[in-house]
Amino acid sequence: MSKKCLACGAPLDGFFAKISALAGVKPSEKNPDYCNKCEAQIPSAPPAPVEKAEEPKDLYETATEPKEVAPVSPVPVTPPTTAAEAPAPAPTPVVPEIKLNTEEPQDMFADTDK
Repeated sequence: MSKKCLACGAPLDGFFAKISALAGVKPSEKNPDYCNKCEAQIPSAPPAPVEKAEEPKDLYETATEPKEVAPVSPVPVTPPTTAAEAPAPAPTPVVPEIKLNTEEPQDMFADTDK
């Protein structure tokens, strides 16, 4: 895939770049992602101001007193004391009995007339 100008899409590489070079379109010297025609349209951003990083403060100065939280007590679980209070046991599933065929296989073509 040939390289194209990001602004106008003019070919900057490959066969069509040679044809566009006859029209005066070639890669920009400042930014090779743009053609020389779009080079003037590229906004030049001013350099971003560099802010001095703040030094970390002492941990003891930034720490706050912990908030007092009421303790959470677990709910006591008491086992049932009598058989009437105990839950009924789960019923055991009934599995049907599987019977296997132990007879000799019969030839189903033995009785046919030829």
